[in-house]
Amino acid sequence: MYVSVTIYKEKKEKDFRMIILPSGENKIGLGQYKDYGIISYLNKKGSEKIGEFILWALNESDNEEGISHLLEHMIFKGTPVRNYFEISEEIDYLGANVNAHTTKEETVFYINALTQFLGKSVDILFDIVTNSTIDEKELEKEKDVIVEEIKMYKDSPDDLVFEINYADCINGQYGKPIIGTEASVKGFTAEEIRKYYMERYTKDNISIVVSGNFDKDEIIQKVNEYFGKLADKKVDRCEKIDFSFNAGKKVISKDINQVNICISYQSEDYNSKNKIYTDILSNIIGGSMSSRLFQEIREKKGLAYSVYTFNQYYLSGGLTSTYIGTNIENYEKAIEITLAEFKKLCKSGVTKDELQKAKNKYMSRIAFSMENPRSRMGILGNYYIRKNEILDTERIKREVSAVNLTDVNNFAKTAYLTENITVLGNIKK
Repeated sequence: MYVSVTIYKEKKEKDFRMIILPSGENKIGLGQYKDYGIISYLNKKGSEKIGEFILWALNESDNEEGISHLLEHMIFKGTPVRNYFEISEEIDYLGANVNAHTTKEETVFYINALTQFLGKSVDILFDIVTNSTIDEKELEKEKDVIVEEIKMYKDSPDDLVFEINYADCINGQYGKPIIGTEASVKGFTAEEIRKYYMERYTKDNISIVVSGNFDKDEIIQKVNEYFGKLADKKVDRCEKIDFSFNAGKKVISKDINQVNICISYQSEDYNSKNKIYTDILSNIIGGSMSSRLFQEIREKKGLAYSVYTFNQYYLSGGLTSTYIGTNIENYEKAIEITLAEFKKLCKSGVTKDELQKAKNKYMSRIAFSMENPRSRMGILGNYYIRKNEILDTERIKREVSAVNLTDVNNFAKTAYLTENITVLGNIKK
């Protein structure tokens, strides 16, 4: 059993809707008896659409940098009925696992537990999300924890190179670090955290997702008990987030053994109809061991051990990024080859065999992702809160099957035209 709470922006009225999706049958025709449910508050104009989503985590003001992540940590520190130790003890007794993460667009809290402990597990998760006390002493201790997390993050070159690259190539909120800075984290007061908590953790800003063999009436009762008492409306935030892209190159000297490289291109946003083309192309150029970059840079020339390409999709924009881990003697050649391969992709497109291989991989990824309850919960939940609809995997499969070589290659001609490069390593300037 998995339950997650995702915080986001929507418009609603008093009652909520719950959508129950049966998992269907497995490959040998046996019923799995597991359901997937989404609970969200209704839009005043009707229950079919939830509204326009502007996720609050990315909408921090300049003086709130890192506050969403800090609040995520504080949620677990105690409620009027449970202190931090009691929360941990109860979770352990149930054999459950509770955790959370903050992204550039959302904060997600989740618990996974045995179905027999559903009621108690939901009580714990919903209690900490809706009733956190934000204790001042705990806040000061947690600030120190996050400052150490920031320092540790800076000591991880492969993570750091992405953060530097994104900050350089993306304008606005998306370019800021999720975790904040040492100065911003240290500067928050308990009063500021509580105010932010009260303004954002409201009925119109929450979606609840459930995956597993559960009793919907029990879930609905718990939602009413905990979330029904929350405020109806949060503070309005700006609805347009800047995602303009900056081309350029930055070389940063750091005393490390490996040269870490991130090359990013402006890409598609989450709701773009062209996103499927970007997924296919990134797989072909750097998404597997048989991809162009892996074969050219690692297998043929031995210039790097690690090279891969991936996409980041957000509501306001997106990036296609390539990571290369190499040495100081080879890093310039590795960059040269990568840029040349992207230019070749734009000019000449892909082959029929490459396209079919990428489509097959796309299909298998969809199938495998829906096998695991937690993965299923995350994928369907993310899709729902961003597109205001349930993900229809069969429709996605039909769309992938319909992708043809002409359309992919026509799209490739307009993509990957300008890049932003970050190089991090022991390089003498």
